[in-house]
Amino acid sequence: MCDLNPIELAWAKVKRVVREYNVNSDLSLTRLKEVTEMAINQVTEKDWCGFDDHVIIFEEHYWQKDGLMENTIDKFVIEVSDGEDTDSDSALSVVFASDSD
Repeated sequence: MCDLNPIELAWAKVKRVVREYNVNSDLSLTRLKEVTEMAINQVTEKDWCGFDDHVIIFEEHYWQKDGLMENTIDKFVIEVSDGEDTDSDSALSVVFASDSD
């Protein structure tokens, strides 16, 4: 996932810097190479630390959402009857965990 890859944030910064230098859309190939190298050199160690921190926050957010989904799924159980239960109107019933406690 691109959300969990700090290189995507670094490339976003590089592209932003190149775009700032290409206001008139008149960069020659030589000038584009120079501007790109300059933009890459502007990605600092501090930037990388920030990118990593950002990814860690996203990862924790995804883990939290995953846990919420599992908790929601665990709240109900689907029971399928084998057809021998004559008291039931349906062969499929949903039992909520709070009802079965």
